[in-house]
Amino acid sequence: MGEMRLIKPYLFGFAGTLPFLWGLLSHFVPFRLPEHLMGENLQITYGIVIFAYMSGTHWNFAALLNGGESTSAYIYAVVPALFLFAVMLFARNHVHLCLIIAFPTLLCVDRYFANRGVTPHWWMNLRLWLSGIVTLSLLVTFFTS
Repeated sequence: MGEMRLIKPYLFGFAGTLPFLWGLLSHFVPFRLPEHLMGENLQITYGIVIFAYMSGTHWNFAALLNGGESTSAYIYAVVPALFLFAVMLFARNHVHLCLIIAFPTLLCVDRYFANRGVTPHWWMNLRLWLSGIVTLSLLVTFFTS
């Protein structure tokens, strides 16, 4: 039973990278689909959603730290979402590049919470894999566009 619990986060986590990988594939292989369902357009749209989702995950960790009373933990949880919001307002043309930088940066926030013992034991290993896949797929489409 314990092994199945550990498989689920990896299974669903890797499934969450599929839109990034589809964006990568469809960047190179032409498909008869609308432009927003392929390549960097899809990666950017999905990347914004996932980046916001990760901030929500970090908010949960902040609530677990020090009985929900850690100001610095909430700052770590909120700043990534505010950063992306600012990018969308003021530097929309650079969102692809910002996501390439932002996803690895989220690992620092993950490490902050992992070091404080509020993440599952498998969290950092999974996050390294997922962030690697996401960042590499974004990098390839960015530099080949």
